[in-house]
Amino acid sequence: MILQRLGRSIRNQDWFAVTIELTVVVVGIFLGLQVTDWNEARKARADERMYLERLHDELVVATDQLAERSATLAEWKQMCSTALEAMNSGELGDMTTEQFGWALMLVQRNVLVDSEITTIEELIATGNLARIRDPVLRNRIAESYLATESLGRFIELIAARTAALLPILHTRFQPSIAGSTHDKVVFDFDALAADTEFINAYANALN
Repeated sequence: MILQRLGRSIRNQDWFAVTIELTVVVVGIFLGLQVTDWNEARKARADERMYLERLHDELVVATDQLAERSATLAEWKQMCSTALEAMNSGELGDMTTEQFGWALMLVQRNVLVDSEITTIEELIATGNLARIRDPVLRNRIAESYLATESLGRFIELIAARTAALLPILHTRFQPSIAGSTHDKVVFDFDALAADTEFINAYANALN
C-alpha cells in the first residue's frame, strides 16, 4: 500500500508526499532491523549461557575422571617399575609372583584419558565460539581444543609403539584368560630376568 502511494505521489510530482512515504519506508526498515538484531542478540546470549552450562557440567565430569585415571596410572607405573627393577636385579624382592604377573599384564595396557568435551568440539565445528563474549575464555577454549588434538596424536604414537613391542612381550609369558586376573599369568621369572631383549622391550613399553 505504501508503494502504491509512493508511486502515485511520484507520478503527481508531489515531492513532499514522496519524502514522507520514503521516510516511513526507511524508518520501517530500520525498526525491522533493530528488532532482528535484538532478537539475534538475545538468542546469542541464550546460546552462550547454554554452552557455558554444558561446558561446566562436562568439565566437572572430565576432571573427576582425569584425577581417577591419573591415580590409577601412577599405581600401575609404580608396580611396573618395581617389576623392571626385579628383573634387572634377578630377585623378586618384596614382590609376590602374583604382583609380578600382574605387572607383566599392566605394561601392555593404556588408561586413556578419553573424556570427550563435546561442547568444545561443537563450538569449534559450528563456528559458534564467537558466541562466548569473554575473549580470555574464548581463547582458552580454542587452546584446549588444540591441546586435545595434540594429546590424541600423542596417544596414537604411544599405542603404535606399544603394539610394536607386543610380539616380544607375548612370546615370553602366557596371559590369563581375557587378561582379567593376574594369578594365572604363566611366566618363568629367571628366564625373563636373563632375557635382555624382553627387559628392554618392557622398559620401552613402560616409558
